[in-house]
Amino acid sequence: MINKNKMKKPNIVLVILSILVIIQFIFIGIGWIKININEFATKNIFDRFFPLIDGASYQPVTISPINGLIYLPQMRLSIPDSVLGDQLVYNAYKSYTTGTHKIPTGQVDEANISTFSLSGSAQTQSQFSCSSLVRIKFETDPNPYNPSEIPKGSVKLSNNQTLQIYANHNNACQKEWVFNQVNSDLVAALFTQAKIY
Repeated sequence: MINKNKMKKPNIVLVILSILVIIQFIFIGIGWIKININEFATKNIFDRFFPLIDGASYQPVTISPINGLIYLPQMRLSIPDSVLGDQLVYNAYKSYTTGTHKIPTGQVDEANISTFSLSGSAQTQSQFSCSSLVRIKFETDPNPYNPSEIPKGSVKLSNNQTLQIYANHNNACQKEWVFNQVNSDLVAALFTQAKIY
């Protein structure tokens, strides 16, 4: 004859194990939800730090520790690796023709250069963004867009193009640049060593 007391004990153990397994799955599910929420929050933070400017957002440079170079792929430019260069982000775009509507023409030929710390800067009262420390452009002769852009040199590249380098000296941005420990002239100097690839 079967003892009913012996049958109940294994059933109680199975019930307790089943409850523990269910609790474990609940904790795993909560952890998975928290991870996905954190990933979503990170994407929003990234978007806040890299706002849309001129129809495109800043993107980090590509650093190659193997050959000691920093690349700006959209511009097909490289500069020597440095501590300052590792902090750079850029916004490459096609230049516009003037007229009633801005129409991009040709290939990407200019870029605004910034740093991670500045890339989310707001515009000043004069409507110029403090995020842009340097502007580079493929053009034969220097042609600054405004009085705050100071030509800092040109580089004749191996493809016969000339890269013009402009440092932003907007007085309204000086406090923010000092606070973030950045200097447009030092960033501009990095591009005097630029090469096409």
